[in-house]
Amino acid sequence: MVKRIIFDLDNTLLMWKKEYIFALKKVLEEFGYLDCLKQIDEVIDNYDQNNISCSKTDFLDYVNLHCQTDFKVDFVDALIKEQGNCYEKNVELEQLLAYLSNKYELYVLSNWFTDVQIARLKNAEILKYFKVISGGDMHPLKPALQAFENVIKDIDVKECLMIGDSFKADIEPALKLGLNVIWVTNDNSSICKTVKNVLELKNIL
Repeated sequence: MVKRIIFDLDNTLLMWKKEYIFALKKVLEEFGYLDCLKQIDEVIDNYDQNNISCSKTDFLDYVNLHCQTDFKVDFVDALIKEQGNCYEKNVELEQLLAYLSNKYELYVLSNWFTDVQIARLKNAEILKYFKVISGGDMHPLKPALQAFENVIKDIDVKECLMIGDSFKADIEPALKLGLNVIWVTNDNSSICKTVKNVLELKNIL
């Protein structure tokens, strides 16, 4: 029986929209690098696919190396603050999480900075439903198995359910560890249960 649900965040619980690039644009304008917007945006988008951690130091080194910039930690702090405002309130999602939190422990397992994700969840008024928020600065980045092991170490794997939109980062490693999974996708799968939107969860959990 499932006791703990572990959610991916971006494009599972909260959508990451194209217009959120304005958060990066605002920070780059402040630091005098607005002309590098496209390049830096692409480098950041690829960060979690090419690194094993999301520490501020590693992130700065990666961006500076690939963009020939000389950012310091204040750049990351400014970006974290701005990205915390990238959210959208969703009454149906809040109702779903209120329902699920009465039946299960709810966790978030993300590859991005914990402070960003906490701020987004708080601003979307759904942070209160989660017991643990684990960001990429707290564990090796998914699909590393240790990322999942960190949030299931005190419970039987068969009592855990992983829900995410990325088969490679969320579903495949969870399956390797023996977790139950639900893949948020428009694709059909013979490997695992799927939903097109997390709002469908109320009908099956």
